[in-house]
Amino acid sequence: MKPSSDFELFVQNLETHEKPATFLRRKVIELGGTWHDVDVTALFEIHFMGVAASGWGAEDATQNWIKAAKASLSIDSNLTAAYSDMSGSVAQLVRAERS
Repeated sequence: MKPSSDFELFVQNLETHEKPATFLRRKVIELGGTWHDVDVTALFEIHFMGVAASGWGAEDATQNWIKAAKASLSIDSNLTAAYSDMSGSVAQLVRAERS
């Protein structure tokens, strides 16, 4: 089992939190970001930790951010696996050339 990254753990905690938008808002502000509280449902954008998402209001945007973050984790995982496969092949070629 591969160890979880801080980002992956954050996404898991956010997804299972009772009030994900409130939790995400707090983290954005803690890390020096800006969160605009609005009383009306309007287009809301979140750009945080390299992931961007939008939705109608903070709740919808937060759910879309979670989906985008999970997709990002999936892509990162696939790239890491592909790189590991390539690295092994390159190392084997170098070893073969030295023999």
